[in-house]
Amino acid sequence: MLIASKLIAPEFGNPLPPDVFERMPTKTLVARLGLVRYLDSPSGFFDILPLGKVFVDEVIGRLREFAVLSGFQEVSMSPVQPAALMERSGRLEIFSRDVYRLPEHSMKALLSPAHEEYVIEMFRSLGLKRAASLPITVFAFDTVLRRKRNRSAGGLAWTPMIPGFISYSVGASYEQLRRLGSEISDAFVSLFSDLRIPTIPVSKGEDFVDFVTESEFGRENLRCCDHGHPIELSSTTCGECGGDARSKRVLSLAMHFIPGASHAEHAKYRVQHSGSSFFPVLSTSGLGLTRILMVVVDRGRSGDALRWPSGFAPVEVAVRSESELDASQALSMARWLSASEVRVLLDDRYPWGPRMSAGLRQIGVPVTVTIGQDDVFHIAGQDNDTFEARSPAETLEIVRRLLGKNS
Repeated sequence: MLIASKLIAPEFGNPLPPDVFERMPTKTLVARLGLVRYLDSPSGFFDILPLGKVFVDEVIGRLREFAVLSGFQEVSMSPVQPAALMERSGRLEIFSRDVYRLPEHSMKALLSPAHEEYVIEMFRSLGLKRAASLPITVFAFDTVLRRKRNRSAGGLAWTPMIPGFISYSVGASYEQLRRLGSEISDAFVSLFSDLRIPTIPVSKGEDFVDFVTESEFGRENLRCCDHGHPIELSSTTCGECGGDARSKRVLSLAMHFIPGASHAEHAKYRVQHSGSSFFPVLSTSGLGLTRILMVVVDRGRSGDALRWPSGFAPVEVAVRSESELDASQALSMARWLSASEVRVLLDDRYPWGPRMSAGLRQIGVPVTVTIGQDDVFHIAGQDNDTFEARSPAETLEIVRRLLGKNS
């Protein structure tokens, strides 16, 4: 349960004028609404604040459910890895200026820009060498720092992903991992459907698929509007299909990639089968959780309100009382709803006014419960439908129906 007077969202009580709310750039709006806090600029590093964390955790929960039901195993990988792993695979020169020394460990290290080498070393050192047990998939929700070419920065610049869903699979063959990749891709598509995000799967060869969506803050990933092929900014037609190359700014939300057996070869990691051995194949999948948050907010603005996809609102119900004298009743109702697995904000601000109501609409609260006189509970939905209830149980029933949780 969240409490309005303690909420870490400094502008919550200062809603935007409707026209500003509709026009404000999404990267600025998510900070204004108290979903994130930027450490430097909207293009840099940031913290996820409580409201944004609830949304991200809901997405994580759905991804974790899929992964666990699929037999994947969750791990938490070190944010630091030995530079020797990257040196062995030949990728260290890309990150060489980011290497530093840990004196107490006598080891050169770097912040993990990728985990392919790390995962192969994990499997090798743990002695996972039976081909019959493959494929094996591990997954994590981790922060990954990547260097990407940034024109405005004049070269390579750190790009934070906070946090991301990452999975790594080790299999006996490409075909085995392609089937597994199809299952993971289907899970991504199902999640995007629940989030009401239209995506285009863009193939970059047989073993790389990128899931992109049109976005105001898309950068260099420009695609033709017919098939989503990569295009140059100056192109008028698509070089692959000849289609119209009107530039659409798109954002990559997820990907699945099979880099192959090269990482196992570099690590001299072999698995055994029928008296012989071979190098296993590696595949990786990733999904940017905070990118999804940005896109959902961007697409969810409607008039002066934010509308979250069903089941993803950080706050599902705001509970308040008309009089401060009934504050204890509001607290009891908030606790009752929270215990019934409803995400609740106890609005303990007095006196109540239109600006407070506007603030709730702008963070996307779909249902409000007001404790009235004579123990009447007034319930209002986001579409201005109103109800009255005479008991907490009846209130919960109406709330669940408005939230679509009765099915």
